[in-house]
Amino acid sequence: ESELTDLQDTHSLSEEQIIHFKTQIYGVSIIIDEFAEHYDSILKLKDSLETKNIPLKNIEHFEEEVALHAHQLTESFKENFKMTQIKNYFEFYPDYIKELATSMSKSVRFTMSGENEWVEDGMFDELFASFIHFIRNSIDHGIEKKFLRKKAKKEKEGRISFSFTKQNDHLLVKLEDDGAGIDWEKLSKKNPDIQSMEDAISFIIKGGISSKEEVSNTSGRGVGVSAIFSIIEKLDGTYNFESTLGEGTKITIKLPFKSSRLDLNQAA
Repeated sequence: ESELTDLQDTHSLSEEQIIHFKTQIYGVSIIIDEFAEHYDSILKLKDSLETKNIPLKNIEHFEEEVALHAHQLTESFKENFKMTQIKNYFEFYPDYIKELATSMSKSVRFTMSGENEWVEDGMFDELFASFIHFIRNSIDHGIEKKFLRKKAKKEKEGRISFSFTKQNDHLLVKLEDDGAGIDWEKLSKKNPDIQSMEDAISFIIKGGISSKEEVSNTSGRGVGVSAIFSIIEKLDGTYNFESTLGEGTKITIKLPFKSSRLDLNQAA
């Protein structure tokens, strides 16, 4: 602790940063302790493998033991850092999207990349839950019916994609569709303050505006999508909202990783 205090004086670290480092160090120490418990057994397995001194009848047991050590260390890591894979938040999406698109006589293909990345459990729960609004608005407002996509020389199946990429201490998220995009000129007829695509996007971010003539039970008037941006701001994240008429819409999000949810009293 004295070394960390000296570091704080030297580099002017905030109290939040000190807590962050303490929790990370504490978590690593737990993993090291767990590893130490398995170390001797792992060395014996390694020696046996290198000398090829594994009786044929023991090969199955050898495989099981290696798998057991790997599993226990992995579980220890996930438990102490309370980690979960991103894909767990979106397991129901494929069925939900298919059902919603079918109800609107549309066809949509949903894809994800980077969904096997690990994040701290609970850190992005609210934000990831809000992505359902992007799905609803994309299917309701953006993705065209099959005959309109054919007319626009697009594939009959609309595309919605999510991607997740870790970049050092940030998570980069992209939500995209290849739908009709935002028609800002159409919106300007409802609201004379809208004189450009930038104006239209600004109104959508604030909520209360839609590109549809009637309010839909599915996506309302854009209020749902605006929730995504307010949550991003609460997480000290940044975003970029782009839309091109006839081509689609993309939201790019950059989120910082915050302090671990390990027991801070123990870490201190």
